[in-house]
Amino acid sequence: MKKSKLFRTLALMLTVIMTVSLFSACGGDDYEEIVSYIDVSVDQDTSDVGTASDTESGSSKAENTASTASTASTASKNTGSTASNKNNGGGTTNNSNSVNPADYKGTTVIYATWDRSEGTDTSAVIANFKKKYGINVTIQTVGQGNYVQSITGLIASGKSPDVIKDCGFWPTFLTIAQPLQNAKMDLTDPIYDQNKIKQSTINGKTYTVSSLGPIFNYVECVFYNKKLLNQNGIKTPEDYKKIGQWNYEALDKIGRETAALGSQYKGFFADNFGYQLAKSLGYDFYTYNNGKVSTINFSDPTYLKIAEQISTWNQDGILATARETFIEGKCALAISGSYGCLKTGYWYQMSSMWKDIGIIEFPSFEGKQPVRQVGWNGYGICEGAKNPIAAGIFLRYYLDCNNYDLKNEFISDAALDFVTKHSSESYEGPIVLSAGAYDALGYDSIIRYYWQLMAEAPGQVQSLIKSLEPVLNNDVKNLNSYIAKQISEKK
Repeated sequence: MKKSKLFRTLALMLTVIMTVSLFSACGGDDYEEIVSYIDVSVDQDTSDVGTASDTESGSSKAENTASTASTASTASKNTGSTASNKNNGGGTTNNSNSVNPADYKGTTVIYATWDRSEGTDTSAVIANFKKKYGINVTIQTVGQGNYVQSITGLIASGKSPDVIKDCGFWPTFLTIAQPLQNAKMDLTDPIYDQNKIKQSTINGKTYTVSSLGPIFNYVECVFYNKKLLNQNGIKTPEDYKKIGQWNYEALDKIGRETAALGSQYKGFFADNFGYQLAKSLGYDFYTYNNGKVSTINFSDPTYLKIAEQISTWNQDGILATARETFIEGKCALAISGSYGCLKTGYWYQMSSMWKDIGIIEFPSFEGKQPVRQVGWNGYGICEGAKNPIAAGIFLRYYLDCNNYDLKNEFISDAALDFVTKHSSESYEGPIVLSAGAYDALGYDSIIRYYWQLMAEAPGQVQSLIKSLEPVLNNDVKNLNSYIAKQISEKK
């Protein structure tokens, strides 16, 4: 039976157990117990999508507030009120001219993922893919929290899936992926994010692909509760933006005024125990660029100020440490990413309040504008995949946002417009490393340092950062050694 468990959190964080995102995983050492299957292949009726009652994806249908089977007939239509989406340059086939999809009709592609991993109704798209190409797709449910380890076990037992998902798993993702070139994919196709392709290319071989557009190219954003702010006479972020003052001072003012409403209120929630704010200005512990990992400049005065500010907000009771605070309407803002713009994303429990959720860019800090934080997310072909070329055909179709009914996937037209505006182009620059880096280092949590810095007294933050400097520098050295080893083994 499936169980819910935290993603290997630090022992000291047990007191704030609800602050960590819950990942789905299964107990037991037997990989037959870790994975389950949903056969979503269809014959003639594209709305006849079968599910398995013992899986999360099957049981989630009742709580999924997005449209489901009815979108099958409209999934290929982008009916959203969007800006021009620059991901629409693809043809109807997914791969190079040497691949004929008809040669793979009747075969099956196995896609290993977890429940609601996209935040969209992918059943309709998969059904339409089967109808178009006659290629079956089986979803293999693997928990996010131990994804790489589970896939490694499947590979070792000769039961490799075909398509795998990279959600911050780099560089450990290299241990389970084979080159996309083996799938004969045309990686120059304009739907794909070329920076992600560049960053995941080693010795001329590419291991991760993602697409541009509002479904798969995640962007950072600030969500705010318009109703809560308006009812209490508190200016919204949009009010400040209109007068050119959407900055940290405005964020602080909104947070303090909201927290003053009562003991059950907080000012705002921010991912990574507040450090999503530092990330938005380009500061993170591990970044990857052109095959090398680096860390922050520990003496950067802007970074030190932001770190102290996050600690101050925590000490003053402004900072919420759980998304539930925003879901319950008890804090003004949630500083996170565009997964929350999707109907089955972070705010799927708030369907009655979607109309009251505003969306805006991150605030500036002392005149410094936020930078695009590029996280590591994408898709690959598994080592040992039995149907890699059909998997490539599937990925080209699956990753094309034009195959989704976008208007029906987002919590509002404003959310769709915001994400489309910010996701339709590839952003050059370093990639932020997260879970994969911590796993490669043998650490037990992806939030190891964020929590420590947030919980520290403001006056002691700089000293803590100074003590972390040699530790993080050593981490970087070890990560680069790990990557060099993987590169050597991929030759």
